[in-house]
Amino acid sequence: MKRILTKVLEFLGLYQYFYWQVRGKKGEVAVLNSGYSVDEFDKATEFHKNIYHKHLIEIVSEDTKICLDFGCGVGRFSKWLSEEFNLKVTGTDISFPLLKKAYRCPQVNYKNLYGTSLPFDDESYDMIFINLVLGGISEKKLLKISEELQRVLKKNGKLFLVENTANLNSSRKWFFRDENFYISLFKSLKIKKVEEYKEFNDTLSVFTGEKI
Repeated sequence: MKRILTKVLEFLGLYQYFYWQVRGKKGEVAVLNSGYSVDEFDKATEFHKNIYHKHLIEIVSEDTKICLDFGCGVGRFSKWLSEEFNLKVTGTDISFPLLKKAYRCPQVNYKNLYGTSLPFDDESYDMIFINLVLGGISEKKLLKISEELQRVLKKNGKLFLVENTANLNSSRKWFFRDENFYISLFKSLKIKKVEEYKEFNDTLSVFTGEKI
């Protein structure tokens, strides 16, 4: 029965949506690599922040005021971006359980989203932050979502992107793609890989870009 349900959800393009409703019930640890234990959430988050910070300070300027945290989970980076860089942040995610547990902060608001369209005006954001989200989206949907992300980013706006580029087999839950795929995905952006780091068996690539 479970196998049949999985096939139906895949056919309807809803598998990832329901997967994250279920996984989100685990709480904040759901956003981490499964190699981490529940008690290692803070340690893992600090590890990521230390890597990301040195690249974010290169792209965040005094003109960077409004940020979209796409696929924010519990908002661990939404709150940090707001406090560390004095940004007004919109955190979006498909998982209701994760958003219910999201960290609250005066300059952060959260929005539940599902689908390939973003309910934001053209050129609404100075920066878009995406951390390990796009690998969980099928290619058909991802092409449309990337167009939407580029649409809502202001001219000269910045993109900060982290994705798993390990040479591993994809599954229903995660699609492994190489760095060239992500570079070509954002056609209106001048995007480059600025760092690569290892986490368990994964290879994480950090990209920054600017809308030209």
